Amino acid sequence: MAPRSTALPRPPALRGLHPARALGAAFVAVLLAHHLWVDDPGVAYGAGPIGWVARVVHTVNLLLHEAGHVLLVPTGWEALILLGGTILQLVVPAVLVGLAVAQRRTGALVACLMLLSASCYSSAVYAADARDRDLPLITGGSEHHDWGRLVYEIWDAPGIEDPIAVVLRAAGVAAFVAALAVCGVGARRWTVERHEAQAARARRLADAAAALRKPTGHDGPGPAPGPYGR
Repeated sequence: MAPRSTALPRPPALRGLHPARALGAAFVAVLLAHHLWVDDPGVAYGAGPIGWVARVVHTVNLLLHEAGHVLLVPTGWEALILLGGTILQLVVPAVLVGLAVAQRRTGALVACLMLLSASCYSSAVYAADARDRDLPLITGGSEHHDWGRLVYEIWDAPGIEDPIAVVLRAAGVAAFVAALAVCGVGARRWTVERHEAQAARARRLADAAAALRKPTGHDGPGPAPGPYGR
């Protein structure tokens, strides 16, 4: 019996992304990253198209965050309930990234990576605010600050929020860089696919032309047979 192969299956290759769309996606990703990381600490939305995109991203993250709390309420574990918001806010975009890769949807993968990047960064901002509790919360007072309660009341580990925020920011940057890389790979793949399609079309045309030039009927030497034979 032949030995089984232990090689891991290769991930599916991404589909091509039109270079113009890839460039536009990368441009939007850079503007959104700048808006979220530099101009906006995760609170305001700003104006213009990028501000509208940031508002949508913030809203999605907020809905996921609050849903995470609600889903874990039945556990009765206060620390897990408080963490549930950040957990679901990070897990859902990560799952969407995996689905986009599995379905080879290049454009969707860029969008999901940027959602994951923004989610990581907003979570980092929230965690880093555990000490000061300056961020405005939809629940009102600072006594409802998830990370503030976790770090300073439940865990009693002052300062641990700083390395947590660094890790989350690093993950956000990595997701952003991955989004730009996917734009480049998608544009390159589109170019390759176009060249392959053109080469295949040229081969089909050449085969069709060769078939038209190929003689039919009598191929051997001597005169062709008449209507009544030789």
